[in-house]
Amino acid sequence: MPSLRFMNRCFVLFLLFTALVSCETEKRISAPQLVSSPRVEFLPELDVPIWDRRFGTMDSLSGDVIVSFVEGHPYYSDTGDPVFFMRQKTRFVYPNYNNSIDYDVDVSPGEIEFSHKGVFFPDIHQTAFGPATSSSSFRMENGVYRILFEYRDMRDRYDVTIDDTLVRIVQLDSNYTQSTHQLFWRYRPQSFAVSCGTTTETAFLCQEFVDSLMASLSLTEFLYPDSGAIPFRRRSAGHYNDAKRRFFVYDKEEDFRLAHESLEKFTLSKIAGQKGIGISLESWRNQWARSWQFPGGR
Repeated sequence: MPSLRFMNRCFVLFLLFTALVSCETEKRISAPQLVSSPRVEFLPELDVPIWDRRFGTMDSLSGDVIVSFVEGHPYYSDTGDPVFFMRQKTRFVYPNYNNSIDYDVDVSPGEIEFSHKGVFFPDIHQTAFGPATSSSSFRMENGVYRILFEYRDMRDRYDVTIDDTLVRIVQLDSNYTQSTHQLFWRYRPQSFAVSCGTTTETAFLCQEFVDSLMASLSLTEFLYPDSGAIPFRRRSAGHYNDAKRRFFVYDKEEDFRLAHESLEKFTLSKIAGQKGIGISLESWRNQWARSWQFPGGR
């Protein structure tokens, strides 16, 4: 029969084991979480204004609203740090494409609510088929958000989690809205994309240009995952040979100016007036360099 001393020792070991398991479980449960009520700022000054409501008519929404939560820039020519956008469009296609989705937006810590009113039809029509659209801009910190959409007696909810690299979108209710994606990979600070399109015979110029960049600048190439949406286009377009875009991180902002100069030199020496070739650089701050804007690039 085991001695009393042996049994006491076993009991102490059992208590120690239980304490270790409890501690490890507690660490897993209390792991650091993202902010649950992060700050959000609505930026109406960046949005395309809706037409003056005095000069048009309002009608009800027809069918679903497709929503797309992305990081980007408000206008094609604006440069600066990216912001977040909620872009919306109707699934229904109208006979004129300048119709707007009319809504009110309300923000509070950790929450954005859209109250849809309907579709606004301006008196002046642009006669081409297209959906009704809208776009809203926000400055948002990392954290967990609840995004709400409301129209009449319908109410949809989304949970949106933002961290340094990724936006994750989870639809909780689906009555009349639908998200275009569940994952959105964010801009990497101090990054740019190289886009290259050529003729079949000059396809080698894409790699040659990248080699010249890597030789003259301190760059680190990275890849976006195949799943999810990204802030850059994935490929160039409009050429016989359209290469996949390649993405690089640079050390300091001055490096993008040097990359701009490298493209200008490459255009003069290598493209040299040949037709059907286009190489461009696009930075995370919406700065551009385009071979066809340099001498020898047309």
